[in-house]
Amino acid sequence: MRLKRIKKEILQISTLFILSIILIGYIVDISTPMYHLEIIKTEENGYGYRILHKNKVIIYQPYIPAINEKKTFSSEKAALSVGQLVLRKLREGENISITTEELHKIGI
Repeated sequence: MRLKRIKKEILQISTLFILSIILIGYIVDISTPMYHLEIIKTEENGYGYRILHKNKVIIYQPYIPAINEKKTFSSEKAALSVGQLVLRKLREGENISITTEELHKIGI
């Protein structure tokens, strides 16, 4: 009888330990921002941005979107403005495409 009780207690303690590890992993995972915006310096001496999801690049944008030429952003501020717009759309589940009207609204 005593051996059965000890086995039951060991099983309960082991289960609590495993559940604690899972809970800690979950808390660490949700505390990490899902999306992160980084401004990049391009080879053309301009700026672009990239958006990461859990440290993996999901959007790499070295050029101004929605225009018909390969032109980099002239400043970090300009790249940041468009990157933040895309990031907001991504977080809200919207279409992440950028239009020329949106570029004009933010002064690009």
